[in-house]
Amino acid sequence: MRYFPAVLLLAVAFLGGCTKPGSTGVSVNSAFRPLIPPDTKGLAAVDVDKLKASDVFQRHRDLLNLPLLNAMSERVGLDPRRDIADLLVAWNGNEVVALARERINRDALEAKLRSLGTQPTRYKNYTLFGEDREALTFLKHGVAIAGSAQTVRSEIDLDSGSGGGVPDELQARLALVPKGDQVWAVSRGGLAFVEVPLRSDIESALSNIIGYVNATSFGIGFDAGVHLQAEIVCVSHEGAQRVHDRSEEHTS
Repeated sequence: MRYFPAVLLLAVAFLGGCTKPGSTGVSVNSAFRPLIPPDTKGLAAVDVDKLKASDVFQRHRDLLNLPLLNAMSERVGLDPRRDIADLLVAWNGNEVVALARERINRDALEAKLRSLGTQPTRYKNYTLFGEDREALTFLKHGVAIAGSAQTVRSEIDLDSGSGGGVPDELQARLALVPKGDQVWAVSRGGLAFVEVPLRSDIESALSNIIGYVNATSFGIGFDAGVHLQAEIVCVSHEGAQRVHDRSEEHTS
């Protein structure tokens, strides 16, 4: 999700500013909904199975023959191209948590992690692998959770209790993303995932518009080609013009 702010910046330039295209809406996978923290400000998702089934993916699947993924598959025994069916990332303004519907051989993966020196810890009958900054656990219903150890423990609390779900403001944003898009992201209260490292020119462009953005929705659909649709809600008409002008400056 590190490229979401940059892609959204390009989208607003091509769309001519803050626009409101029609669409039919996407939904969060039911396995993930109870695990979304109530303070979530941004969501981003990839329906991996549907993406892999698209014509355009089939034509360009060799692009995912990446040395980094190949090395991770060999070293850890986990290959996202094979082992993840659906991915959702939630962001609360500070912390990011990744939720994945998986088809992982958990026993084999856990044995591999132990052999690599990863010492597991226990929390409410769940095993956490990793350290404070990066941890991984598996829920009983085929969902893997990754994030900081504190965030992962909070997710376990949500799973064993209640209170999780898509906030109303983000649900309204989801209604604006074309149904069937395999990659999408929405935010409220500003532009999400802006703290990830980016090229200096893109960071400069974003720094000039962040204060003028109130909410976003963004979707990419893959079939025989690639289709992009995005909306940026600005704090004012003047803010919308500034976003448009700055985006054109950095994409011209």
